[in-house]
Amino acid sequence: MNFYVGSGMKNCELVNYYAKILKENNWNQTYNWVENINDDVSIEDMTKYAILEAKGIVDSDVVIILLPAGRGAHIELGMALALNKKIFLCSATKDEFNVENTVAFYGLPNIVQLVGTADENINQIITLSNHNIKIKEFNSHDKLVDFYISRGIEFNDDKQYFHPPIFSYIAEIDNTFVGAITVCKEDNNFILDEVAVIEGKERQGICTSLVNTAINRIEQEYGDNKFYLVAKNPDIFKSMGFNIIKRDEDLSFSECFSCPDLKNKCFPEIMVKILKK
Repeated sequence: MNFYVGSGMKNCELVNYYAKILKENNWNQTYNWVENINDDVSIEDMTKYAILEAKGIVDSDVVIILLPAGRGAHIELGMALALNKKIFLCSATKDEFNVENTVAFYGLPNIVQLVGTADENINQIITLSNHNIKIKEFNSHDKLVDFYISRGIEFNDDKQYFHPPIFSYIAEIDNTFVGAITVCKEDNNFILDEVAVIEGKERQGICTSLVNTAINRIEQEYGDNKFYLVAKNPDIFKSMGFNIIKRDEDLSFSECFSCPDLKNKCFPEIMVKILKK
């Protein structure tokens, strides 16, 4: 995978760190502009470097912009958009994507916004790029029900969600549907009601990408909150920061605690992740 990392000069060390980890994963950096930074640069030098940077973007499969970034990096972002490159905007905090600071172009479909530590963002970049996973919002919640049922998720006889859905996302690989997630809300509780991938696409980072997208959405729109789920495979969600809730903690929105099959025929865990804006 060919990549280019753009940012402001104050992020030089971070640019080199991203490049180092990606190259350790056998990715190829098309051009490293950090190597040209010095105190004695002429206009002619700047033009020469700009040509090399532009070629680096042209030759890349993936363009990564580390925020905050200056004018040059945003020109590079525009080039990447025009060339229809896969673009990742990476930030350590959500501040860059708040309405007061953000840029309208950040929300275009081929841009993926990532918020986290450098290592978290790099892992997401590798996962999403290696499998060419694209996450898209999907507003027709009811159209996902039959898919969820086919993957063993329980619904009532009338195929209605147990809680009111507030948003859904689907995952695609090469424009083919491979998974979905639906998040619901009951009172002040956010609930991961359903998440599933199609058979044969397990362990490719699809579920993680869907859940992380949902977490980012809740944090950005609603701030500090708790995100609950019922997991038949809790180990999957432990790696995402979810913790098992003790059985003596009564949650009024969860049907599991009152279900007679609990710990008889069905052995899920109720889990929660504390979200911070």
